[in-house]
Amino acid sequence: MKETSSRALPEQLFDGTGLDRRTRRTREALMRALIALLQEKPLTAITVTELTTLADANRATFYTHYQDIFDMYEHLQDYLCQTCRAMVDTRGEELAHGQYRGLIGDIYHYLDENEEISNIVFSKDGDNSFFTAILAVIREACMRNADVFNTISGQLKARGLVGPDVEQACQTVCNYQFDFIAGGAVSVLQGWILGGRKESVELMIAVTNNSIKSLNPDGDYRKVAAVAEQLLPKQAE
Repeated sequence: MKETSSRALPEQLFDGTGLDRRTRRTREALMRALIALLQEKPLTAITVTELTTLADANRATFYTHYQDIFDMYEHLQDYLCQTCRAMVDTRGEELAHGQYRGLIGDIYHYLDENEEISNIVFSKDGDNSFFTAILAVIREACMRNADVFNTISGQLKARGLVGPDVEQACQTVCNYQFDFIAGGAVSVLQGWILGGRKESVELMIAVTNNSIKSLNPDGDYRKVAAVAEQLLPKQAE
């Protein structure tokens, strides 16, 4: 059985703020055990008995803190979703101007510093619902901060293009562009992590940033607006 890591975990991950030292240590031990087990097997194969054995805690202690394994897993998922949302919101002003490097750097540094967590998120055998939830949070936060929809619809409006067809075209392009960017960035991240992080973080930031920036070189989403305009005849048919 995999041993738990001695590397520090983010305190928010086990709800450490405001708890007494003993309770904090117990929750941290339980969360370390869960993270260690998730690197070996799917969530559905993990039992309370093996988790508490690895954490050197008893079952009664576990149920004092969590309803079951799935409840504990939700704490982990919620923490990562909140962390991702905060990363995006912090870089909101940059995203609004088509600048991605800061956010990309935050993500790479976080995953590099939290190896066990990144191994869970990007595992080949990972939980798709976990990853889907994180991606949904990033999508919402990026769209809100970058305000891509209003930017490209405003550019089309300036050319006299308005109405439901224009809004639909803008939304379609926004969604597909995000999926394309996220899919490519995630693939690069996963390849780097599963490949053992051989390349430096700074190199990976540069590669990812340059790839994404090529889609919006001027930082004003003119290319995105141009694609949306191409959809208008199809939307009107």
